[in-house]
Amino acid sequence: VLLANEVLHSMEDEQRGRQFDTEPVRVHVKASDKYTDTSSSAFSFLLVGTFLMMILLLTTFDIIRISFLSQARTLADILLTAISVSFLCIGLLSWRKALLLETKIQEEDQFNESVYQWFLSTYTGAQIDQSADAQMDQDVAMNPEKQYTIISDEIRCLKRMDVIREYLKREYRQLDNGYVEYLCEELYQKVFES
Repeated sequence: VLLANEVLHSMEDEQRGRQFDTEPVRVHVKASDKYTDTSSSAFSFLLVGTFLMMILLLTTFDIIRISFLSQARTLADILLTAISVSFLCIGLLSWRKALLLETKIQEEDQFNESVYQWFLSTYTGAQIDQSADAQMDQDVAMNPEKQYTIISDEIRCLKRMDVIREYLKREYRQLDNGYVEYLCEELYQKVFES
């Protein structure tokens, strides 16, 4: 009961603070997803840049002839060179960024695992439900029109998420809201859906 009251009071403070909270919630993108996107972009740019460079070399040494390029040969060579070099540079920079992201994948996975272990060893589904029920009782006490005649699964889920979010924010204040939301969803699944 003490734990439920403690969470309830901190949630009230948070709700009062939300009135003035204008920081948008950014969606958290996992490092592994960023790595996949960046490496596929790098591969695409490198492939197109290499292809254009090969066309440039083949037309320069007259191995192949492209009729529309022969009329303005110098301009075509300059444009193909600029485009292919640009694509190759973008591809190499993207690849470098992907390699940096690759190291962050393991760091993020280790951090997430430590959060999951801490949370699951500290809180149970029953404790979360107790705090969520206390929050619903407080909502009704503050606003009598807000009677929960039937507690739907959606309402219970949202209240549980609020409690999990509060526990995470209390322990990990440095995390941005998008990352907290991501962890909250993962923890909800681990506690209530496994």
